[in-house]
Amino acid sequence: MIEKTSRKTIWLLGAGASKSASAGTLPVLLEIPSVAAKLGVHVARSSGRPGPYEALKAYVSDKFDVDLAQGPRLDLEAVLTMLDIDRALDAAPASGRARAQLIRYLQDTFRRLHQNPTTSAPEYEKLVQRLGTSDTVITFNWDLLLDNALGREAILGDLTIKPNRPQYSAFVLDFTALGDSTIGKLSLPKPFRRWDPEHGYFLKLHGSIDWVWCDRGGCKNAGRVFPMVKYGTRPACGYCFEKMQWLIVPPTLNKRLLETPIVRRLWNVAARELAQAEVLVVWGYSLPPTDFFSAWLLRTISPQRLAQVILINPALIRGSRKSPKLSRMFLNRFDHLLRSGMANGSVHLHLTFADYVDSLDLRGRYPHLVREIDRYLAKLQQKPASSPIPISPGQV
Repeated sequence: MIEKTSRKTIWLLGAGASKSASAGTLPVLLEIPSVAAKLGVHVARSSGRPGPYEALKAYVSDKFDVDLAQGPRLDLEAVLTMLDIDRALDAAPASGRARAQLIRYLQDTFRRLHQNPTTSAPEYEKLVQRLGTSDTVITFNWDLLLDNALGREAILGDLTIKPNRPQYSAFVLDFTALGDSTIGKLSLPKPFRRWDPEHGYFLKLHGSIDWVWCDRGGCKNAGRVFPMVKYGTRPACGYCFEKMQWLIVPPTLNKRLLETPIVRRLWNVAARELAQAEVLVVWGYSLPPTDFFSAWLLRTISPQRLAQVILINPALIRGSRKSPKLSRMFLNRFDHLLRSGMANGSVHLHLTFADYVDSLDLRGRYPHLVREIDRYLAKLQQKPASSPIPISPGQV
């Protein structure tokens, strides 16, 4: 077993982490349409009235010549990107409705998956057990598996609870409207010059299926997020009485970070936490070439401070089971992180989270790849580690 470390550890989680933690129950983005079709998310009402996703169905049919029910043929990332372009250039009501329905489509799909009694996350339970009080979890996932492992329902029910792991509680108290209503937030936070790395946070940079927020200008609740224990239907704002919106940020080139104060705050905190990272664990995240926001975020890491980089991803290996090969193309996406790890400490590559827990890296699993892995890392070590990007709120 790997021993816990007192060094500040940052966990960076992608969709592959939730898929692994749920034993394949939760999908990655490209699998969502297929899963939604099996769950019947797109089905119209039996009364004959328009279904909840008619504008989205019409948009997908018009732009992609695909029926929304034909999940396997639909690339959601392409749909999301096209919708953002249409809204930026045209701002037609139809594209606005289609995008709103797509957010609800994503929320509904994950909500139904969470209602499945077989959906569990034993790997996330093990992750939580390994967290120190100053460790931070940064995730791009919308699901609630890790939230629940961190005590979500109990904390939302009673903010005075002192959980064994403070990350989710710190998120609620420091970033949500629930925390704003506590005695500790009677005064505004003071400006600071130096970030305190002693606190650990739980940061969901793409929102969450249980978050609602009021987007009405002039409302006192505008921009504030409310995590909901029950998230089957949208509630109304307690101040302006308008319907609140689900806060889910799709993974597109334009993440609309500046439009939602809570999301912008979370990205700023994530950048500052990564700048303090001594150990970085990247689990189930592939850093797509088009994800420039995340690439910027990772380049805030200080090479001088970072002592260890750990990658956990089955994409580290390509080819068949009989003839596995090291995927240099995948590793190259993280070359600046790997160089930073090699400069002052070490790099560990694991195929699965179970391998990480058992201290089984690629060298131990695939002895015939040892020389190739060593050569690859040796070449990286010859290159200088990249300098961190200065952190500025205007950049996020």
